[in-house]
Amino acid sequence: MMIFLSFDIALLNDKNREYKENHNVELNDKNKFLETRYPSILFYTKWKINAL
Repeated sequence: MMIFLSFDIALLNDKNREYKENHNVELNDKNKFLETRYPSILFYTKWKINAL
C-alpha cells in the first residue's frame, strides 16, 4: 500500500514540475513578445500624436 502511495506522489510531483516548466515557457514567450512589441507601439503612438 505504501509503495503505491509513494509512487502516486512521485507521479504527481513529476506532473507538477512539468506543468511549472510549461507555464514558465509560456510566460517567457509572452514577456518576449511584449518586450519586442511594446517599444514599437509606443513609437507608433508618438508618431501619430506628432502627426496631429
